[in-house]
This record gives sequence, structure tokens and C-alpha cells, in this order.
Amino acid sequence: MFPDIYIPTCRPIEKQHTYNLLPKFLKKKVIFLLRDPTGFEHLNYIISPARSAYTAFEHVKQIAEERGVPYWQMDDDMTALTRRLHLWGNATRKQIEARHTSNVFPILWETRFCTLQDWKDLVKTTQQMTKTHELVSFANRGTIACPWRYPCAEGLVGRTVWCFSGRPLDASWLTIPTPYADVDFAFQVITAGHRVARFESYCITTLPSGMHGLTKRDHLASRTALIKRWRPYVKAKDTRKGRNDTRVTLPAQIIKYLMRYSRDVAKGTVRLRNKHV
Repeated sequence: MFPDIYIPTCRPIEKQHTYNLLPKFLKKKVIFLLRDPTGFEHLNYIISPARSAYTAFEHVKQIAEERGVPYWQMDDDMTALTRRLHLWGNATRKQIEARHTSNVFPILWETRFCTLQDWKDLVKTTQQMTKTHELVSFANRGTIACPWRYPCAEGLVGRTVWCFSGRPLDASWLTIPTPYADVDFAFQVITAGHRVARFESYCITTLPSGMHGLTKRDHLASRTALIKRWRPYVKAKDTRKGRNDTRVTLPAQIIKYLMRYSRDVAKGTVRLRNKHV
């Protein structure tokens, strides 16, 4: 049995990038969350009063957890899903980490667009993983591929596509304002003791900007709230002056902490409550 796939959206039917990318057997499982069903009458949908993406995500969480079965939640702007093949050669960890600072670098992996069989493999694997993990997600296309995180990295959370177990999560999408609520949600899930993992063998590509209509003030307010809740683990900076594309960067120590913490959670030896709430 395939999981239901919830896609909150305000885009018209002709601009449903994620839906158009899905193979036919998964399109049948899609449930849109809409404010206006015009154009979607022939598809499955739920009318949602949500005025923002993360309010819609919280609505999905409530609906799905009441049912208690595994489900997927997807942004509506995914344009490609690729699969990395394991071709590491003799590269060392030092060489791999130097990739961003050196143009002289061996080809370590091969990437291809997912075939129908890749999609089927992905569904089968996530179904198995959500038996032991509360959340499984995917790396972004630009994420560096590392042998020690392949094919799946414990303790890391991706964006755009989330595969949930359906068991209740001690986390909310509405703790801080858009657009960094998903980063905050990831921290909540991990520090509440839930087991998570991120695929490094599958990578997501999205449209350049999924946050339409947000101002620089919106970004600043969101990142300020994120830093306040998760200091000193989160640092933020503007990558381009005068542009509304502020980015949050996670220092290496928090990544190491999360991976170590998740392993301890998996062993049942640690359960840390979120003291930042």
C-alpha cells in the first residue's frame, strides 16, 4: 500500500511542478490542500483555510496523525528528483571536503534522473524506514555527496519532501514565522527524541524561490526568531546585500552533534527535551 501524499498549494493546476514530476502510480495518492479548488475538480483535494505554507503543513500534520498511518508531505515546486550512484574511487575524506575550495577534484559520483524503477525503490525503502524512523527526508541537489553519509545519514533533516511515520510528533510548524519554520521544525523533531534520517542517494531540485511575496523584513524576523530559539547552534547572514535571500548556515559542530545525538536516540540511551521552547 502506497502512502498518501499531501501537497499544500496556492498555484494553479497548470503550474503543479511536483505533481507533474510524480510517476502515475504516485499521482493517484496525491491529496491537495487548497483554498480554491478551481481546476482541481478531477483530483483529490481538501479545502484548507490556511493562508501560509506552514499553516497548511500544520493542518496536514493534524489530519494525518489522526489517521496514524505513514504519509508524505511535499512542497509544490519540486522540478527534479535525481539518484546518486556510488562511485567514490579512492577519494579521501579530506579530498571530498576540499571540493568547495578546489577546482582540481576527481569525479566521485554519477547522478541521473530517477527512472520509474528508482521511484519504486524509493517508496519501498521509505516504507521500511518509517517503521523505525519518525521522519525521512532528502538532500538538496547542491548538497555535497559524502561516502560516510551514503546512502542515508542519521540525524539530518532535508527540505521539500518529508516522509512521516504517522506517529505523533512533539513538534509544530508554527513556532516561528515563515520562511525558516522548516528549520525550526527539524530542530524540534530531533531534540524531542524522534529518530530521523536524510537520503543522500536521492536529491531534490526545486524552483529558485518558493517563498513568493516575502520581504526582507519577513526574512529578518524569521531568522531572528530561529537564532533566539537555537543559539548558539544557528548562525545567519545575508549572502547578497540588498537581496531578500537571507540564508541560515549551520556550523559543523551542530551537524556533528545532531548525528551523534541521533545515534544515541536510536540506542535508547538519550532523550533530550527541547529546553529552548
